[in-house]
Amino acid sequence: MGFPEPNYVGHCAFRVLAYFPEGQPFEPKVNYVYGKGVCTGYVPVSETKVYWLSASIARHQQIGGRNERPCAHDTPGPKITDPSILRQQAEELVRNWPTT
Repeated sequence: MGFPEPNYVGHCAFRVLAYFPEGQPFEPKVNYVYGKGVCTGYVPVSETKVYWLSASIARHQQIGGRNERPCAHDTPGPKITDPSILRQQAEELVRNWPTT
């Protein structure tokens, strides 16, 4: 299609389609919460599914007792595919945020 190769810009994003087999509890509207260097949001897409995202810019943060940048570095690091590590990093980004 003629697009240039992607460039790493120091951002990290988690995108998830959550499944609620008994039905999701959210109103049909887009919801965003912004923090310092972080944005997260969700939107119901069906009676049983909710799309949510969390995006951050590179910055140092404590993760698992280590001072590091959560999935965002000055240069791309290794691709992380372990679901438990990805979940931990996503939770750390929004740890002190409101739940509703």
